[in-house]
Amino acid sequence: MTISLPGIVYFGHASLMFKEVGKEKKTLFIDPYNLGRVPRAKADFVFITHPHYDHLSPDDLKKVITKETLIVSPSGEVDKLGLPNPTQLVEPNKTYMFGDITVKTIPAYNINPDRLKYHPREKNWVGYLFEFNGKKIYVPGDTDFVPEMKELGNSLALAFLPIGNIYTMDVLEAVAAANTIHAKVTVPIHYKQVLNEKSKTAELQFQEGVKSEIAILKEYR
Repeated sequence: MTISLPGIVYFGHASLMFKEVGKEKKTLFIDPYNLGRVPRAKADFVFITHPHYDHLSPDDLKKVITKETLIVSPSGEVDKLGLPNPTQLVEPNKTYMFGDITVKTIPAYNINPDRLKYHPREKNWVGYLFEFNGKKIYVPGDTDFVPEMKELGNSLALAFLPIGNIYTMDVLEAVAAANTIHAKVTVPIHYKQVLNEKSKTAELQFQEGVKSEIAILKEYR
């Protein structure tokens, strides 16, 4: 079943918006890409997981930022875009505070031999573990089921997991990750544009294998 989650907008692929979070009601975008119809809300913060074109898209970035938007990224590629925005460079396994929003950087990389060239560990790219409004939400970026996921504990309200294979973990690996993390709700992402006509089969496999609640999010178009 395709549903919506209050306060969360899913644009497809790995692009997300969290609306009015924390005591200061900040709006967060993660990896804005292929936005199509753009919501009126502008970003207080944009979090980039890594600089591949489908995660760091200058055209889409410009659609959601103001001059005051803080852009958070694990690489210096954002600074090369010539934007007037303040930026924050982050590295894996660190904790950062943005007002009353806590963000921990979780390493994101490939360990499958067939994928090592896509997201090498030495690039120091990241996923983000957000904590706000008393909830923990994990957005992993492009990654395999890496050992660091086993350290997330069982206290997550929501986890987004890529299931598309080729560049990230496949469905069975994502099922194993989901059942290890055991978030209250798990959302598959980063697969429809990768798998195309096979995406529905991947959804079903994921739903059948994951032991916790699954949400298939409606894309904002």
